[in-house]
Amino acid sequence: MIHQRFRHLLFLILATALALSALAARPKRTSKGVRSEKQRTEQRIRLTQDQIRENKRKTTANLNKLNALDADIDRQRKLIGAMNDSIRSAESEIKIVRDSITSLERDVDIIRRSYANALRTARSRRRGADDMAFIFSAGTFAQSMSRYRYLQTFSRWLSAKSVSLKASVDRLAAKKLRLDTLRASRVAALGRLNSANEMLLAQQAATKVIVDQLQSDKSTLNALLKEQQNQMRELDRELDRLIAEEMRKAQEEEERRRREQALREQQEREARERQEQAQKKTKPTEKKGSKKKNKPETQQPTKKTPAPVSPPANSATDVRLAADFASNRGKLPAPVSGHYRIVKPFGVTKHPSLPNVLVENSGIDLQVDGNATANAVFDGVVSVIFRPSGYQTVVVVRHGDYLTVYGNLDAINVSKGDRVKRGQPIGHIYANPADGGAGILHFEVRKGREKLNPAQWIR
Repeated sequence: MIHQRFRHLLFLILATALALSALAARPKRTSKGVRSEKQRTEQRIRLTQDQIRENKRKTTANLNKLNALDADIDRQRKLIGAMNDSIRSAESEIKIVRDSITSLERDVDIIRRSYANALRTARSRRRGADDMAFIFSAGTFAQSMSRYRYLQTFSRWLSAKSVSLKASVDRLAAKKLRLDTLRASRVAALGRLNSANEMLLAQQAATKVIVDQLQSDKSTLNALLKEQQNQMRELDRELDRLIAEEMRKAQEEEERRRREQALREQQEREARERQEQAQKKTKPTEKKGSKKKNKPETQQPTKKTPAPVSPPANSATDVRLAADFASNRGKLPAPVSGHYRIVKPFGVTKHPSLPNVLVENSGIDLQVDGNATANAVFDGVVSVIFRPSGYQTVVVVRHGDYLTVYGNLDAINVSKGDRVKRGQPIGHIYANPADGGAGILHFEVRKGREKLNPAQWIR
């Protein structure tokens, strides 16, 4: 037992000696070394943050390119579908024209043969004398007149056949020309269709490259998609809050006007009652003092007529604007200047290229070239201007009960309360340098808090 305790104690002494020697061997930390280590740590943190930002920038740019390519592919498919419809229509018309040409050729052949036979019959006898001999060789005068009318009818028939033959030949030539035109148009349409299919294949190949790049860094992609969805929901909440606040203020204003109206009506009623009581009291006095001629008459003080109560501000205008806006469904101009493509549709949709990715959008996102402006789609009043996260500056224009929302503006040309006209520039769309200066306008149409599909409102 003593021997075991001794060994245990010896082991502790050796371990302590080794630990002390290790501590003695380590260099002592100086303040300069601590500062250097801190600087290196901060540099590593900065490099990591820069790398995260760069990954996010590249992912954002690739995602925007992918959305633009998906929009182009969708438009290309629709174009190819329209081309196929046009080719099928041309082929159907070609068949009809061919059948018409066959029928016309048969008619022309019949007319030509009958006309040729008639000419041979007419030329078989000599002109002039034979006709006169044929007329005067009749046994009676009536028979001579009958032969004369027959010759006239035959002459008119020959003339009509000649005209009919020429018209049929002309129609046949026109039909053949139309057939040639249709065939040339069909060949050109097939060429355009082949080019469109080649472009579609190239776009799909480019899409696959971008998808592979995005899928290679799923963590950054998922974080970016989550951030975008959070920003969209934050924008929704802020818009709902602002709209509710505006509605509350409008109701309070309406209630205040009603109270003022009721108070004025009460004051008018009390003033009329006082005037009627005063008139009742003055009637006997005037009767007693009627013998005094020089006594001046007491005049009642002139009552000021209260100012007419005006209806709630812009109420009639709001009703008219709402009716006009609703009647322009599908006829409103695009909310941007120049060429655009819709890169994010309305509602909750599956991403066309990224599997298992749902995209939520309360409006539509329109990609435009640099230096494009956002334009009011209808007459209205600037209701709200604010700056939510991820959308630069947002401008809300009220059109009666309807609202249009213009997000991602870099510089605006309007202020709250301004009246705007249809097509008037509201501001410049933010040009993202990471996307080569391209910009994306977020556009919404609402009726109160109800979200509507903007694509169904613009032409």
